Amino acid sequence: MKLEKSPTDASEIKEIIRGYYEQLCINTNKLDNLQEMDKLLEKYNLLSLNQEEIESLNRPITHNEIEVVMKNLPTRKSPEPDSITTEFYQTFKEELPPILHKLFQKIQLQGILPNIFCEATITLIPRPHKDTTRKL
Repeated sequence: MKLEKSPTDASEIKEIIRGYYEQLCINTNKLDNLQEMDKLLEKYNLLSLNQEEIESLNRPITHNEIEVVMKNLPTRKSPEPDSITTEFYQTFKEELPPILHKLFQKIQLQGILPNIFCEATITLIPRPHKDTTRKL
């Protein structure tokens, strides 16, 4: 069932996003996972990708892309849930790209992301001169 309009209430949006990502990584069966994603996305009037964009996103990740991303990682950023810092990637910039490339090829072939890829750390940074005790 499609909604008449997209949700605008901040708490409703947060709940939808939280529930989506929670469920996204629980199910390791790719087919079921895709069907669940389709069900969720059908509820909202969202923009769609064109065929060229779909093909671009589905193409294999290249060795060069991995090197470029590693080279451009922000240096003053907290590590992700895997606890691997930018400094680690920079220290092993020669050794890591072939290993990561092989990993990404395996992920694409199997169609299953490791659980750690579904985790994230979200840090809220209060704006200056704003009431941080107010709830959304």
